[in-house]
Amino acid sequence: MSYLQVARPPSGDVMKGLIVPNVSRSNLDIAVGIVGAVIMPHNIYLHSALVLSRKINRSKTARVREANLYNYIESGGE
Repeated sequence: MSYLQVARPPSGDVMKGLIVPNVSRSNLDIAVGIVGAVIMPHNIYLHSALVLSRKINRSKTARVREANLYNYIESGGE
């Protein structure tokens, strides 16, 4: 008894999917859920670590701007 399964989707449908992607509503909901459950907590943790690791003088606007710039760069800003 073989446990290997081979899928043979229609090649025309595969080519159409490569050229014109189509995502159903239920698959989109799953993708958004994955982003919300996996990526967002990591992003919150990263940003809180970046903010808390800096001791800045908040009474000086230039220092706050500088800290914001470095936070932007370190968190993957453009």
